[in-house]
Amino acid sequence: MNHDFKKNIRNSEQWYKVAWIILFMVAYSVVKVVLFAIVVVQIIYTLIFSEQQQRLRCFAAQLALYIYQLVQFVTYNQEEKPFPFSAWPEVDCQPSPCDESETEEHDQSREDVKEEVKTEAVVVEAEIVNTDPHKKGESNV
Repeated sequence: MNHDFKKNIRNSEQWYKVAWIILFMVAYSVVKVVLFAIVVVQIIYTLIFSEQQQRLRCFAAQLALYIYQLVQFVTYNQEEKPFPFSAWPEVDCQPSPCDESETEEHDQSREDVKEEVKTEAVVVEAEIVNTDPHKKGESNV
């Protein structure tokens, strides 16, 4: 075992990989700061305009995949080096679940539910008014 350790410690490929890991850990530290900035900007934008900034949301999704690639590489779970040594992660940037058209549909369905609840309340109220408290289960009609 001592021989294997000496062989591994002198292996330039091992040290080459360690150097890349250190470099990508620095990149990871920078990316965390960028992610924090994106979150802050998205929160401010949403508070001001009551909607998400779609391009920022898309970039954040790509950044999340990049972070995943970084972690995979530095933990020896992936041999391929992340960006800039491979392609930047691509994502299908679909509209947000809180898209305006879906919000309108949600508002309409909410109004439908409110109308149903009002109808039920009127029926229950009518039953209460038409029921004599002294005669259980019988109607005054």
